[in-house]
Amino acid sequence: MKKIFNTLGILFFIMTSFGNSYAGSVITIFNKDHEKILTTMSTDVDIEESFSEAQDIAQKLQKTVDVVGPAAGLAAPQIAINKRVFIYTIEKNKIEVAINPKILQRSIQEKSRWEACFSSIQENDVSHAALVKRPTSIVVEYYNADGIKVKKILSDFAATVFQHELDHLNGIIISKESNNTLKEFPNVKELSKFFKAQKQPIKYSKPIDLMV
Repeated sequence: MKKIFNTLGILFFIMTSFGNSYAGSVITIFNKDHEKILTTMSTDVDIEESFSEAQDIAQKLQKTVDVVGPAAGLAAPQIAINKRVFIYTIEKNKIEVAINPKILQRSIQEKSRWEACFSSIQENDVSHAALVKRPTSIVVEYYNADGIKVKKILSDFAATVFQHELDHLNGIIISKESNNTLKEFPNVKELSKFFKAQKQPIKYSKPIDLMV
């Protein structure tokens, strides 16, 4: 069973049964075996020898999003694969694949924003949101879906999503970070109400391509 809800343009989703296959579902910290996967540092993909592996992971991520509906981003550990691959919203209605992503520079300016995580949400039980302070602009580098190394300046919403997904690759869950302000909800309905009340704007800024 799945539940889909939209909060200020960001679509959160949860799957309430996982079985042994994670295609089309997202694992959560509420299962101890899944929590171990989510809190493990992911390893790089060997671009020279195993790029097809990265492409396969990216396809699985996109397939998961296709099954449950639009999403701001999704990382490989969330479908039980500890490899450094994620997809993220780089511009409005545009998803980009990031393989072996890195942040090279961070802006001095930071902004706090309430975030929810697919892996910290349950449909009919305790769900979490966290107030996270992040740089508003970052310089990033990664391989795209074609195996081309790219370097970009990301700002605003794209920067937030990129950092959130990169946290997943580093085994970081926002609801478990002591520096974040955590808020707990009895169910996903109350979580949704909270986000609607925050009225957080979503600002899309065009990414700037840099020479690699």
